[in-house]
Amino acid sequence: MYTTSRIGSRGRLASRSVGRLAGAADVSWWIVTSEPTETSLDPYRAPAVTEIVAPGLEDQAGSFATRVSVILAVVAVALFWGVLLLVRIMPWEYKPTALGIGWAVTIASTLHLLGLGVVFAAPRGRRLIGLTANAVGLSSMLGLIALVFR
Repeated sequence: MYTTSRIGSRGRLASRSVGRLAGAADVSWWIVTSEPTETSLDPYRAPAVTEIVAPGLEDQAGSFATRVSVILAVVAVALFWGVLLLVRIMPWEYKPTALGIGWAVTIASTLHLLGLGVVFAAPRGRRLIGLTANAVGLSSMLGLIALVFR
């Protein structure tokens, strides 16, 4: 007879039978032991763990926070480079005012900063893509601005 114990998000230990493990759709960690477990509050007691299983972890898509962060990075990069391209290709008499360009750069940098903040709502193993996208976009934008105005 196998018993399972689930380590919840707040460190609580909940036991269930293996039959219910097969239908579990959440991504919490399950500890499968070979003998019935006793719930103990002794932190120095050795665990009787034989296998750690994470159901559905390998086929789970990225988190919503990571997707939002990457979308914010893409929109900010497209806005910034779109404004630069628009200023470059338009004839002089149709160029947007400096105030409009300033607002576009401000909005793009704000979107990058929001993307950097949103990515920390993602789980710890899934933050790298959003962090990289926003950090590279923001640093290239600020580097280009610093290069132009030095």
